[in-house]
Amino acid sequence: MGESVQKLGVGQVPPVVLVAEDEVTDQVLMREAFCAASVTCDLRFVINGEEVIEYLLRHGAFAQAHAAPTPNLILLDMHMPRKDGHEVLAELRDRELAKNIPTLVVSTSDARFDIERSRTLGAHDHLAKPDSFESLISMAIDIDQRFLQPLFAAI
Repeated sequence: MGESVQKLGVGQVPPVVLVAEDEVTDQVLMREAFCAASVTCDLRFVINGEEVIEYLLRHGAFAQAHAAPTPNLILLDMHMPRKDGHEVLAELRDRELAKNIPTLVVSTSDARFDIERSRTLGAHDHLAKPDSFESLISMAIDIDQRFLQPLFAAI
């Protein structure tokens, strides 16, 4: 969990961000970037598209509520094993698993087709995968401002 200048009130818990990322190095960098950006959140990582679905359904390793708290935001890597980001988006939509959870696709692809397909399948945004640690910090700040900080304002 990242440290933040924004203090949580009594009884408040940090927002949960479910991150689907198969590369362990990218997971570590993301955790470090969110911390460097002072983003208050609980990052939960899964390593493939099937685990996203299992997490949301609370199956297998995610059967216990403490192992899979309901996420406030989902970040999907587009290129994952077992199910890619588009397959996951389609299943989320078809099963209505993330109806009220903003879902962002993070991809190295900036092809118009991929962006449009992500949005058609229900993604709230399609973000370019950062190519530097500084860009990753900027992405974390943007995500915090657009999706996480409004959660604090709503309380």
